[in-house]
Amino acid sequence: MKLESKCKNCGKYIEFTENVSDRAELSLEKGENIELFCKECSTKSCHHPNDINAKKNRVISIIGFLIFVIGTILIYHFIGEFYLEHKEQFESKKNYSSFGKLLGAFAIPFIIFQLIENIQMRKVRRFNSYKIKD
Repeated sequence: MKLESKCKNCGKYIEFTENVSDRAELSLEKGENIELFCKECSTKSCHHPNDINAKKNRVISIIGFLIFVIGTILIYHFIGEFYLEHKEQFESKKNYSSFGKLLGAFAIPFIIFQLIENIQMRKVRRFNSYKIKD
């Protein structure tokens, strides 16, 4: 998860990464006023933790997508070999369960991708939902 706040001088977003779960933890680690440096206008400004928002980390999303794509390709490769070795079983009229199990294997990379995305969204939602009382 990435954290961002708007620059008070130019209005562009300042992005930074911290390993915190909510604004209270961020406030405990960095203090009541967090000093951030804007690369656009080269100014430092203090930001209250309530002015900082979380968003999804694109790198983690890309890694999850790559796991999905590579996992699907690998499973497709192994299922293709398995199908060719057991072709007569799949072509029989009453053996739909084996085919269903193989198709279910394609769901594994998708489930891993969804878990990564859901964990990320939960972290973002948790951080953004909690505000520090003044």
